[in-house]
Amino acid sequence: MDRTTVLVGPEDRAAIEVIQPRYGVATEADAIRLALRVLAASPLLEIELPPRPQQAHRSPRKPSRA
Repeated sequence: MDRTTVLVGPEDRAAIEVIQPRYGVATEADAIRLALRVLAASPLLEIELPPRPQQAHRSPRKPSRA
């Protein structure tokens, strides 16, 4: 399993706190994985994405070991 750092804001953390008890997931990471899989399995939704936080940036990916 790869490790990825995700910066979350207050709205994201509130959503995670709703997902955890609703779906019985123990960790924040499990809640994020669940949300990703449910969204990926759903039909395309027309949604407006929230603006990216100011401090968010994409760091270069490290080459994977073969």
